[in-house]
Parts: sequence; structure tokens; C-alpha cells
Amino acid sequence: MPGDDGDEIARAKSALADCVMSSSWKYCTFGIALAVPICVKLKSYNPLVYLGISGTLADYLEGYHNCQEQRAALEMAQKKVSSTK
Repeated sequence: MPGDDGDEIARAKSALADCVMSSSWKYCTFGIALAVPICVKLKSYNPLVYLGISGTLADYLEGYHNCQEQRAALEMAQKKVSSTK
């Protein structure tokens, strides 16, 4: 059915988003926890900014690599829909 293709894409997008977001907190949290004592010692917010952003980048890179299966499923669903048109 035509509506099933849209549902399949929506499920694949949801699975990919859940996978990426479930792994996007570890390094950022670690970076901020590490930066707080450094900020106090240096009396500057710069370590908090740099380590927080670096942790966020590491989280997204980890999510990108860990979610290859979900990304492939989304691409297959999109190709399936485009080939039926």
C-alpha cells in the first residue's frame, strides 16, 4: 500500500533519531565534569566551553558510527519509495 512506504520511512527516521540521541550524552557530560574544577582554578569559563563543545562533537561522531545500521535502513526505505514512483 502507498501509505505503508511513508510509515516505513517514518519508523526508520525515528529509529535513527533514537539511536543518535541515546548515545549523545556521555562525552559532553564527561567534558563538563572535567571542566568545572579547571574553570574554578583558572577563574575562566573557557575550559567549560571548549570541553563541552568537544564532548558534544565526540558524542555526535560516536552516534554517527554506532547507528550505521539504522542509517542504512532509512536509505533503503527511501530508495524503495523513490523506485516505486
